[in-house]
Amino acid sequence: MPRAPDGHGVQIETVLLVIDISLLGAALGAFTGITPGIHVNTLAMGVLMAYPLLGSLIGSLLGTIGIDPGLAPLLLACLLISASVVHSFLDFIPSVFFGAPEESESLSVLPGHRLLLSGRGMDAISCAAGGSLIGAMAAIFASLPLILAMAMFPDMVDRIDPFIPGLLLSATSLLLMSQRDLKEAEWYIRVRRTSFGRIVLAGQPVPVDGRDVALTGMVQKRGLGRVITTHTGEWRLKGYHGQADLQVTVEGVWKIRRARWRSKAFALLAFLLSGWIGFAVMEGRPFGAELFAGFDGNLLFPMLTGLFAIPSLIESSSGAGIPEQEIEPRTDADMSSSLKGVGAGLFAAWVPGVTSTAGTVLGMSVGAGREEDTDTSTERFISMSASVGTAAPVFGIAALTMTGSGGTGVLVAIDDMMTGTDMSSDAGVRMGVVALFLLSALVASVLGYMLTMWCGKLLASKLSNTDPSSSSKAIFVFEVVLVLMLTGIPGLLVLAASTVVGMLPPAVGVSRVSLTGCLIFPLLLSYSGGDLIISALLGGA
Repeated sequence: MPRAPDGHGVQIETVLLVIDISLLGAALGAFTGITPGIHVNTLAMGVLMAYPLLGSLIGSLLGTIGIDPGLAPLLLACLLISASVVHSFLDFIPSVFFGAPEESESLSVLPGHRLLLSGRGMDAISCAAGGSLIGAMAAIFASLPLILAMAMFPDMVDRIDPFIPGLLLSATSLLLMSQRDLKEAEWYIRVRRTSFGRIVLAGQPVPVDGRDVALTGMVQKRGLGRVITTHTGEWRLKGYHGQADLQVTVEGVWKIRRARWRSKAFALLAFLLSGWIGFAVMEGRPFGAELFAGFDGNLLFPMLTGLFAIPSLIESSSGAGIPEQEIEPRTDADMSSSLKGVGAGLFAAWVPGVTSTAGTVLGMSVGAGREEDTDTSTERFISMSASVGTAAPVFGIAALTMTGSGGTGVLVAIDDMMTGTDMSSDAGVRMGVVALFLLSALVASVLGYMLTMWCGKLLASKLSNTDPSSSSKAIFVFEVVLVLMLTGIPGLLVLAASTVVGMLPPAVGVSRVSLTGCLIFPLLLSYSGGDLIISALLGGA
């Protein structure tokens, strides 16, 4: 890594080159972020494959203008860092307007879409953009002291590793136990006696647990039970043994039935079903690969699309339309939730195998997102999940610098390109390199925020007062074709199975957060050794 002539700093020409290449990376990250199904890791692998040619070309260009050609790998690394950070900003937009999630944004599909349908899509975009900006800035400024701390205590991550399964299991248990039935509690009448005479009711009968009630209406069959239909509504009867299809008067007591364990049981079922799909995907033994395996083969895309995107598209295709959208947001990101996301992003970046979604689950377990039916909690949840998704790749830069391992395709590509340079051998140069990496992330963060707000306002104005049914069907077809092209027959099978499981939470009235089992359950199996046992039972090595 070249230094200034006095040997004490980075040359100003290098700083300017890093800023310039970061602008190009931001444009590439904006493209991958706004395009459903295209991940920045795909870009990183393409750059890595073309690295011999790109490195030689950039080195030659640098030499012609009198700059050290050895800067080529550094500049390409900064290109990927900028693209990754900007991608983490803009990939929230497809999840709101089109329902096509990525791993880091999969949890926020439903909250963002809910704000869109209430005319506040820009509020969701504003919370996500602000949360990402807070997460990026906090991670950038925290990275340097963190690197110094890691230099002093190099075994810090190794000491944390044994506690990861317990942390994940505890966080998941808290989330499942905090599930509330999103359907209203069921009122019914415990019948004392019935008659065929009419009675005069003083006012409307209001359900109050334990209060006497008398209603006249038509008794009808509902499954194995009976209901009474009146001008006030339809009420289930318990203790009525008379004939149906008759108008009768029932006298009894109002009772409320709260299914306290129903939601938790269904949430656990959704968690386990999605977990088994995730295990099958990560195990890497898909059916149909011999027919056509696609051009990418990454089955995470069809899995997340089926669990989170396709159910939302199916719901919106039968909806009443996208209402008029407020172009100017009324709210910003919640600072405390965003900072909480920074901590979760740090955990996801520095602990091997922990994804951004797992980090979000850990952050949610200490209070965020539990009141998912209120606007305020929705905004807090979006702020936190966006912060996690952006803080994690920034902290990943520091992790790569100190540990030499990257948890994403971008960081793996950077590590391969920088291997053999001064960064991998000179501790003094390493600090200068990481400073330039963080500068690239800083430039990308500012650009990512501006691009996210601009694109969000553009889409909000274009989609206001539109019928989503035709666009939802078009996006549905696009997603299926994209899955087929990228992942082939195995991807279609994963998409179909994931869609069936993804339809379960809204059908039974629980939160889609339970579908995080697709990523967390395989991780728990891996830490416990259960994946090896299951693979052996299935005939693996």
